[in-house]
Amino acid sequence: MRLLHVLAALLAIAAALPGRAETNLYEWVSAARLVVAARPERLEGRFVEIRVVRVLRGQSPGQVLWVDRREANRDRVSGEQALDLKWGRTYLLLLNPSEGQSRARVPNAFVLARGVEGARMLPEEGEGAVLEAVDRLVHLQDSASSFLPWAELGRMLDDANPVLVETALELFLKFRQGSGELMPAARRLLDHPRAGVRRAAADLSATILARTPDVDDRTGVFADLAAAARRDVAPEVRVAATAALGRLAGPDVRTLLEEIAREDPEQTVRYAAEKLLYERRVEAKDGL
Repeated sequence: MRLLHVLAALLAIAAALPGRAETNLYEWVSAARLVVAARPERLEGRFVEIRVVRVLRGQSPGQVLWVDRREANRDRVSGEQALDLKWGRTYLLLLNPSEGQSRARVPNAFVLARGVEGARMLPEEGEGAVLEAVDRLVHLQDSASSFLPWAELGRMLDDANPVLVETALELFLKFRQGSGELMPAARRLLDHPRAGVRRAAADLSATILARTPDVDDRTGVFADLAAAARRDVAPEVRVAATAALGRLAGPDVRTLLEEIAREDPEQTVRYAAEKLLYERRVEAKDGL
């Protein structure tokens, strides 16, 4: 019965976690020779006329370009929506020069790198932060000696631009990177106003603790994660902080996990603590 309880806990936790996000912004922009912010102006046959607002990578041959809408839609995979650019909105577009007859017939013709996924609508609020982030990410890609310059990405965790913070967090988690040097930034982000960032900061803390169990200031790390596991308003953050606590040894951790398993109002959080307690009992038994 106890094993069934733990399996139920795992399923409940998985159901509570957010779904897989779209391609990370840093990786997304890597596919194009020309990255622009632009507005669609009119449709003519297979092409959409766009007016370039800002060039973020490469050199645009003009302020007005033509994007091959038909080719993007033709190459989409099952389940992808057709390209449908809204008039009056601004988009980030990943562009590569069109080849063959299209290029001969239409000056300044381009295709979308990544197909229909090569266009992202900019938010009406916060557009400036996104454009600044893309500009800096492109510059980092084009100037760094490696595709993923972890030292620079680590510094972005303390950046004032939330888009850069989220992008850096996503990369560290996706590639399971993280050293003890990042723990101070991860701890600060546990107080971020956005729940998604706090959850990712707790996940990064768990990654760091898995790689560096003897992290500096163990008492401070425990206190910060305990505060998030006990009091964060978002259940998914409490689940992630509880999981990170499970990477620490000591009776104080066990006592806290027992408290969470007994008192948290959300089933998913209680189950996360119960799972960790069960694993500790199994490890203790196997160690005899």
